[in-house]
Amino acid sequence: REQGDKAKNKDKVSAAGLNFTNSTNDFSVAGPSNSDMPNLEDLSHNADDVGAEADTNNMESIISVSPIPTSRIHKDHLTSQIIGDLSLTTQTRSMARGVRDQEIKKMKEAYSSETKQGLLLKDIHKRKALIMKRFLL
Repeated sequence: REQGDKAKNKDKVSAAGLNFTNSTNDFSVAGPSNSDMPNLEDLSHNADDVGAEADTNNMESIISVSPIPTSRIHKDHLTSQIIGDLSLTTQTRSMARGVRDQEIKKMKEAYSSETKQGLLLKDIHKRKALIMKRFLL
């Protein structure tokens, strides 16, 4: 029973917190009026700066930082080959040429190949022409 009581007492903590009795710091109780204390300047604020705020209206430019590191871009691609904004996806002249060629090819295919509707309409017109020829003969 005594061991159970000791364990309970060991787990109890004072409501005020822990008390440190073995303190190594020495504090002077004399306070700031002590003649041995050197006169120190109050650096908490400067009287000239109180109430002053930064004026952002007269800033010459705002510097934006790209999330893409430019050192990597310059390592992978020559600077002279990069076109466009470096903060966006890197695009070189050869990439732009490839995209342009694909777009032209798609347009040519769209004009040269007939759609299903176009083929059906041609077929209907041919049938009508055959029927009209037979009817007139």
